[in-house]
Amino acid sequence: MASRIRSLSKLNVSQPCRRFLSSPSILLNEEILASNSNIEAKVLTTLKSKKIVNINDYLKDIPSERFKNEVNIQYATSELRNFENLTKSEKLKHEIYKLLQINNYKAIMDLLLKWSEMSLDDLFGTLTRKEFSYILKKIITHQYKILFRDVSDAPIRQSKGIQSKTKKKREIEAASLLDSIRNLYGNIIYKTKNSTDSIYHKSKRRDLYASSSLSGYRLQVEDYENLIILEYHNLKFDLVNKWFERFETEFPKNYQELMTYKMWIYKFYVQSYGSPRGWPLKPTDISSRHYDPKFSNVKHTESYKKIFSDFLKATHQSPTKFILNNELAETLIYSIGYSGNLDEMFQFIVTYYGIDPDGKLDPSFQIYKKDDIQFPNLSIVKAIMVSLSYNKEFFKGMKYVSAFEDIYGIKLSGFESRPFWEQAFKWCDYSTEFEEKRSLAYFLNQTSKESNKNKINKREKSLTEVQQDVNFDYEGFLVFLSNLKNERINTFNELWKLYQQVGGGYFSKRLYKVYLDYLKQELVEDKEKIESQYYEYLKILLKHYEQYELSYNTFNSRDYLKFGTSKRIDEFVYILYEEAMKSLIDYKWKSTYAGQCIPLINKWSIDEDMKENLTKFWEQERLPQYRKMIEKKRQEFMISLRSEEKDDESLLDLL
Repeated sequence: MASRIRSLSKLNVSQPCRRFLSSPSILLNEEILASNSNIEAKVLTTLKSKKIVNINDYLKDIPSERFKNEVNIQYATSELRNFENLTKSEKLKHEIYKLLQINNYKAIMDLLLKWSEMSLDDLFGTLTRKEFSYILKKIITHQYKILFRDVSDAPIRQSKGIQSKTKKKREIEAASLLDSIRNLYGNIIYKTKNSTDSIYHKSKRRDLYASSSLSGYRLQVEDYENLIILEYHNLKFDLVNKWFERFETEFPKNYQELMTYKMWIYKFYVQSYGSPRGWPLKPTDISSRHYDPKFSNVKHTESYKKIFSDFLKATHQSPTKFILNNELAETLIYSIGYSGNLDEMFQFIVTYYGIDPDGKLDPSFQIYKKDDIQFPNLSIVKAIMVSLSYNKEFFKGMKYVSAFEDIYGIKLSGFESRPFWEQAFKWCDYSTEFEEKRSLAYFLNQTSKESNKNKINKREKSLTEVQQDVNFDYEGFLVFLSNLKNERINTFNELWKLYQQVGGGYFSKRLYKVYLDYLKQELVEDKEKIESQYYEYLKILLKHYEQYELSYNTFNSRDYLKFGTSKRIDEFVYILYEEAMKSLIDYKWKSTYAGQCIPLINKWSIDEDMKENLTKFWEQERLPQYRKMIEKKRQEFMISLRSEEKDDESLLDLL
């Protein structure tokens, strides 16, 4: 398989211009809150005395959440023997735990809101602050996953309108939870419900506790961590920075020592872009696509070197002896990637993993054992590929992928590899995308000898206009455009084969949608080739549909046992299948093969509902367009014929 990836990185395609591109977001692993708000002297002494310190040792020395370890055992249903003998607090914890088990986060949120309004003393007399923070962390994780999950629980087969309604419903649910969480923290700090007594009111910008109706409770380290995670995943990066500022104000003398490990990670994410989640997608010389996922700008940024130095200092660790774990190494790779310093990126990879930019192992480097904390995982490989792609080096990134597979045996197969392939397809799409008009402007600017002012003006010219210029290299432009097209075709085709044959071909809404959008461009000139690609895509989707529909309807399936929270993946497969069918129908009638549309619908529709919908689509939407196209072609032909007859008559007159 490594040889196949290597062949992808060596595709014989031209790279006419440098691209500056972005990445979609990646999901983060859920972890229990780890707070070091009460680091004891002996812990610091232990850290200082260790000759070699790795991040896992550091985490073990930090007091962690007690709620999961205690409640998970003590209050789980299977462990209870005498429920009636429990205290009121124990019974409440047990009920909350049951709600967590069945993912009824709304009920928990409503309970906590009502409880905080009635009596904070009673609330925190029942739940410790650490238990409270753990429960909030679970709700926060659920809140942001609502917005960014791949599939929905509700069937959305009927139409794209239903999809939009389902998405809107999720957005409303997420927004409601977001407001509730913010209000809950407001209830903790302020006694009254005045409009000015909220955590984001303008009167609280300088001082969170600037109020005459304080409750007496203050936010703790775990609360700051929760709020930072909440706002980050809702893409409110300015608010994340605000909570870091408030944390520093709350604990001015030792705020860095009090920061949890997760807080350090999120500091990297926001202030040095240690996650591609906030990376903007910028236009290139040959593509106008642009996108900025952030809802707010980040005014305060810091070098990842500065943040890492502060982290080592706060945790009393030596830069020369500290050993990175994969999560922190991944964050640093993304930070370096965003900075654009490729030389530093290459140096980091060869220093920590022994692989040079040519994909070869440094002979002096000793490869880690598999049980070593520094042994790279697939997330490290993905980070390298994404970071290099962001810096217009997609194929260099794929070369590193091949090297890590060869040297470390990183597996790119199995369901767990799907996030890597999703990123590979997205960056393949971004890195090979082009627009003819923009490509023409770029070609003109590269080949013209005129002033920069005239070059800029040429951006508005069409191909027909520039062909009138005797100095325009028309054949050169066609070669340039052909190279761009071949680059995209070859890369997508090879990547698709790799994913199906090696990656396992698992269904991914993102990945399969990216490939379908590529098919819709119909860049291949061979009609049979285009249609065969469509049919291959439909066959694969049909296989996935039958697999997931059977799984969903089977009593013993994992989805069925999730108490009504199963995700109807088959519905999304169905939607993509129907979309691909419509695209193939469009291709056929535009190629004047309209007679094949009804047979196609009858043979390839999944069920009667799809057959009925596609038939209406053809007869009511596309058939009128086809008739207009044919009539237009007939008129053009008649005009051309008359013109030829006039030319013949003129020639006869000359004779």
